[in-house]
Amino acid sequence: MKLVGICPTYQRPNYLSNLLWCFQQQDYADKHLLILDDAGQYYYQGDKDWVLHTERERYQNLAQKYSVLCNVAMQAFGHCIIVVMEDDDIYLPNHFSNTAAAFTPGVDYVMPNVVGAVNYLEPGYSINTATTNYHGAWAYDSKFYKKIGGYTYEHGAMHDNVIRDKMRHGRLQRTTELSYVYRCHDDHYQGSKLNQVMTGDPTFIGFLNAKPDELTERMVSEWNRQK
Repeated sequence: MKLVGICPTYQRPNYLSNLLWCFQQQDYADKHLLILDDAGQYYYQGDKDWVLHTERERYQNLAQKYSVLCNVAMQAFGHCIIVVMEDDDIYLPNHFSNTAAAFTPGVDYVMPNVVGAVNYLEPGYSINTATTNYHGAWAYDSKFYKKIGGYTYEHGAMHDNVIRDKMRHGRLQRTTELSYVYRCHDDHYQGSKLNQVMTGDPTFIGFLNAKPDELTERMVSEWNRQK
């Protein structure tokens, strides 16, 4: 089963580096990652299992970027599992394998059952049952995605609700392990060193040697100890 991650990004190079590092740590073999930047911030680059495409014109909204990424995934890989990824969240090394395990025969889409939530107003992180959208950990069978018509980007910021309504026509399965950590209440989100634009010419930012931020490295180390 081929899993293809899709990640939109805009002016968050250090978060993106962290996301790429998370992807490279995944313990699932048949994986790929498509990244779409519409800040014109990077040069076109990639490796054997990921690619970063950059454009200098903004897309209409986030849903349109997701729609483009899903279409590219299906064109490039045919039938696959599309794994939504957010550049500012944390994906433990089992995220792809956890997602793949949930796609038993007949399953159309997968959502998390357990989510880690990082609250920057409190130390550590809490474990929550996924009672809200958490679209950063959704995954679709590409055939089902195509059948329901995908993202409706005319709805702008409401794209989560629109596609969730469409998804109700399919069969949902929830993952069984913790593999996704959502950053919430990040009051230094806009000004932190994680979100600063790198110095120098941004068009020459390279991600082949992606590195994790301190929080992600700590969480992955803890996850490895508990295996």
